[in-house]
Amino acid sequence: MSCSRSTLNPTGGADCRRSDTQPSLHDDLMARVMDRANVQRAWRRVKANRGAPGVDGMTLDEFPAFVRSQWPATRQALL
Repeated sequence: MSCSRSTLNPTGGADCRRSDTQPSLHDDLMARVMDRANVQRAWRRVKANRGAPGVDGMTLDEFPAFVRSQWPATRQALL
């Protein structure tokens, strides 16, 4: 006889998830995230924390030049 107990299926499922037609909590959430003041506030926090390079290896000193050249396309793709 096995010592393991049978596992019950969790309650919920696909029917309990938000459907495509159900509105999200904030339809303008990405616009709020990408707002200039919010992005600037986030950048100040990263600088204050002396953020470490990510998987791309980009340093804090390299980021401003990169974001100036890439921001319009990046912002448009995210929105």
